[in-house]
Amino acid sequence: MGLSRRLATCAVLVSLLGPAAPPARATSWNATQIEESGAWVSAVLEFSGALGFRAATSALGAPAVHLAIDFTPDNACGGYGFILQSQTGVVQPESRAFGPHRGAIRVDGLPTRPALVIAQTQAGDDTYYLSFTLAHPHSEGPGLLTELMHGRSVRVRTMLGQSEIHFRFSLAGAGPALRRAYALCTEYVALGQRPERERGQPPSGPGTAPAPPP
Repeated sequence: MGLSRRLATCAVLVSLLGPAAPPARATSWNATQIEESGAWVSAVLEFSGALGFRAATSALGAPAVHLAIDFTPDNACGGYGFILQSQTGVVQPESRAFGPHRGAIRVDGLPTRPALVIAQTQAGDDTYYLSFTLAHPHSEGPGLLTELMHGRSVRVRTMLGQSEIHFRFSLAGAGPALRRAYALCTEYVALGQRPERERGQPPSGPGTAPAPPP
């Protein structure tokens, strides 16, 4: 890979692996154990002393828009966040939260999953953070994570301000990235919530933990 390609890849990874919520100005974050998988990347995030485990990608045709699936040690990694980040290039003058708005998530030609969306901004930051919560998380059929791991693309739709926005994301590499993020999370819990880098050992990989729940 040439120097220009490596620099472009690094820039994309920095954007994908930023905080999942508006950061306070005094807060720092760090990404480790980064691994690319097709159009996706997985990593461990440390944010204000807390850890998160992320799989993320950029929107097709809109590289400033990112989709992040975050697992946390809460409830033994049983829940996850579905976060859309949109870098607008316009620094926000104030911090605010608005919504909920109606949203929708659809993998390939499968049934559309309605969602509620909360948007947040942070003063001095140019990114909108949109958090999706499924309106019917326990509906019949395979779960959203299963659809993401086996699908070809996912489309996301919601409101941002007064405008409807919709983006499409490739799912090439999503399966390995999601499994790895979930495995890193469950491994962290199994080790007594001590980061691997503090133990001086590399992660043993997704094969040592169960796949994400359906």
